[in-house]
Amino acid sequence: MTTSQNRSAFLSGMLAMLPVTPGIIPFAMISGMAALDAGMSPLTAQLYSVFVFAGASQIAAAQLITSHAEPLVIILTIWIINLRFVMYSASMSSKLPPSSIPKALQAYVMTDQSFAICAGMFDQNQVPYENRAMFYLGSSVIMWLIWQMATGVGIAFGSIIPTSWSLDFGVWLCFIAIMIPGLKDFPAIIAALVGGSLALALHGLPFNLGLVIASVVGIACGYLTEKKLSSNLPVKSDNDAKERFQ
Repeated sequence: MTTSQNRSAFLSGMLAMLPVTPGIIPFAMISGMAALDAGMSPLTAQLYSVFVFAGASQIAAAQLITSHAEPLVIILTIWIINLRFVMYSASMSSKLPPSSIPKALQAYVMTDQSFAICAGMFDQNQVPYENRAMFYLGSSVIMWLIWQMATGVGIAFGSIIPTSWSLDFGVWLCFIAIMIPGLKDFPAIIAALVGGSLALALHGLPFNLGLVIASVVGIACGYLTEKKLSSNLPVKSDNDAKERFQ
C-alpha cells in the first residue's frame, strides 16, 4: 500500500468511530475522578490512564485501592475483567492482513468500541482486506486520544461537576451503542440475551467473575445456535449445482 492509501485508511477508521465517541467522554471523566478518589495525584492519575487504558479495569482498580484491597486482589480483578480482550484479539487476528504495525501496539490500543465497529465492518466487507490494519489502527488511536483527553478533563474539573449530571449513565450508553448494531441475526440475539441475563444474575460474584462467566456462556450459546441453524439448512447436491450452470 502507498502512503496515501495508508493515510486514507487510517482517517477512515477514525471517522468510523465518531458516532460512539459521545459515550466515551463521560466514561473517561468518571475514570479520572475515580483515580483521584483513590488518592492519586493528578499526574499519577493521568499516567495511570495511559498505562492501563481499560475503562472498566481502571474504575474497578481505583475502587479497590480506595477500599484498601490487597495488591494481588487488585491485579487479579484487572486480569479477569480484561479476559474479554483475549477473545477480541483471537477474532481480530483472523480479520487483519499481515502488517508492519507492531502486534503490541495493536493490542494496546484495542477497545470494546474499536473491536465492535471494525469486526462488524470487516465481516460485511465494508473495508478492503489490504486496508484493514490501518483502518483498525485509526479507529483505535482516535479512541485512545479522546479517552486520555476526557480523563484529563475529569481529573481537572471532576470536583466541581454536580452529581445531578449522572455521568455514570454515559457508561451504559457507550456499551449499548456498540451492542445494538451487532444484533443482526438470531444467534447474536441469543448470545446477548443469555450473556446479559447471566451477568445480572451473577453480578454479586467476587472479582467480577459473573461478567466473565456470562461472556463465555453467552458466546457458547450463540455459537451452538449458529451451528444448529446451519445444520438444518438443506444441502445442495452436486447434481443441483451442475444444473445451475447448464
